[in-house]
Amino acid sequence: MVTIPLMAYHVCTVDEVHDGDTIKMHIDQGLGAHRHEWLRFKDVFAPELSEPGGQKATTDLMAILASDGPIFQVITERLAKAVLLIRERQTFGRYVATVIGLGAGGLGPAGFAPVGGAGFPPTVNDQMRALGYTNQGTGAVKR
Repeated sequence: MVTIPLMAYHVCTVDEVHDGDTIKMHIDQGLGAHRHEWLRFKDVFAPELSEPGGQKATTDLMAILASDGPIFQVITERLAKAVLLIRERQTFGRYVATVIGLGAGGLGPAGFAPVGGAGFPPTVNDQMRALGYTNQGTGAVKR
């Protein structure tokens, strides 16, 4: 018998899209534990809804989520402090995250949860940045 270590991941679905770089997700943490969290896309800078281009950024994000979902994997950033791992939070209490679409089956192209790298489709973050929602593109820099 061979034991292969596997990475555990949380299965998520979208609860609400706030704007082009912030969503609320329903996160299934396993063993009956669920939570709903606001997530800010890492390295994605979209205009606010009240700013020019804000509604288009929201529409662009909704289209990507519709094509990549309905099931997602979320990777949040963690910072090491002494022996404690602390989740990185940006202003307004949102987690900073990379979101990966797993499609209807909940599995990546090779039949397991994607962790990035060659052979995997681009993340939702990658797709938004490709549309110009970066601090060098059409999006507004958030402070």
